[in-house]
Amino acid sequence: MEPTSEKLSPFDLVAAILKGVKLDGSDGSPEAGRSAVVALLMENRDLVMVLTTSVAVLIGCVVVLAWRRGSAKKKPVEPPKLVLPKAAPEPEEVDDGKKKVSVFFGTQTGTAEGFAKAFVEEAKARYQQKRFVLDDEEYEEKLKKETLAFFFLASYGDGEPTDNAARFYKWFTEGKERGDWLKNLQYGIFGLGNRQYEHFNKIAIVVDNIMAEQGGKRLVSVGLGDDDQCIEDDFFAWRELVWPELDTLLRDEDDATVATPYTAAVLEYRVVFHDQADGSILESSLANGHANGNAVYDAQHPCRANVAVRKELHAPASDRSCTHLEFDISGTGLAYETGDHVGVYCENLIETVEEAERLLNLPPETYFSIHTDKEDGTPLSGSSLPPPFPPCSLRTALTRYADLLSSPRRYAD
Repeated sequence: MEPTSEKLSPFDLVAAILKGVKLDGSDGSPEAGRSAVVALLMENRDLVMVLTTSVAVLIGCVVVLAWRRGSAKKKPVEPPKLVLPKAAPEPEEVDDGKKKVSVFFGTQTGTAEGFAKAFVEEAKARYQQKRFVLDDEEYEEKLKKETLAFFFLASYGDGEPTDNAARFYKWFTEGKERGDWLKNLQYGIFGLGNRQYEHFNKIAIVVDNIMAEQGGKRLVSVGLGDDDQCIEDDFFAWRELVWPELDTLLRDEDDATVATPYTAAVLEYRVVFHDQADGSILESSLANGHANGNAVYDAQHPCRANVAVRKELHAPASDRSCTHLEFDISGTGLAYETGDHVGVYCENLIETVEEAERLLNLPPETYFSIHTDKEDGTPLSGSSLPPPFPPCSLRTALTRYADLLSSPRRYAD
């Protein structure tokens, strides 16, 4: 009699697998048993679904149990919620009842800054009930709020703005069309330049024209200071044109006229003398002797290079002179690119330097450094500029950095 094949229920099959019971139709060998199980699984697809679901549920229960046990031991710290505060409103300037006058300056060597400070000090004495603010930053936000402002702008190099005014000049001249956004501004500009250069006082002239085009009202014509002559006299002349205009705007009827002499803001320095050995180390550590110890060469930290070739381009009979110079930059790591600028550092004759040393009654090997701050770090005169030259010997200072042959400036008297 042939054996009959009876289809097992899923639960019967699972029980048989777990208990190891011999399945019908198998000869008891492991291979036959596995084959029978596979065949039955293929025939009982419902069983496959039950097994898959059971395994998934079992794994989930294990994970949840493990997580609960861990959380019972240590309560997790909730991460802080990200709070986006509303933008704080810009603090308004305290209204002290005094009309505000802002003074901005763009300086490279300190002359424009000195004129600006002298102008502010004298204006404070003349108009004691008014508030004069000296500023050279945050112009983008402040300028559109100004009603009365003065600018002292030097032109540097080939008609370029000074380092501390470069960002302002780029923003002011290359910005989008702003219309007459300066219609509430009354202003005055004093420029500092040198007529020996092609673009004499370019920065002051350009800024003055743009301000007028965008609604600003000139109090006086732009002052054109000429460093080739006597720039202090140019400043005096421009300043005397400013006072009558400010008298009209700022002076009350009961104010008495105050005449104040011009007092230039003389920069103060602290001198520190070093031992000769220490001084030698200081001076030799300066890259090229002119780079102020800076690793990158720029306008304030130039690379010193010797003249390799010098040729006169005009004929001997010509009344003009044009010199062709070639500089040796080998070993400096620099490579010439079109448009690069070259500044010529002239050195005083040794006879002139030795005469200055005798007048100072100091040995040429005297090593020293100058500082614009006190020993505790507080500024001496409020200057925003670094010292004019790095630590060096007296002979180096007199040879490379001192102007020994020109007449003293008035503000240096």
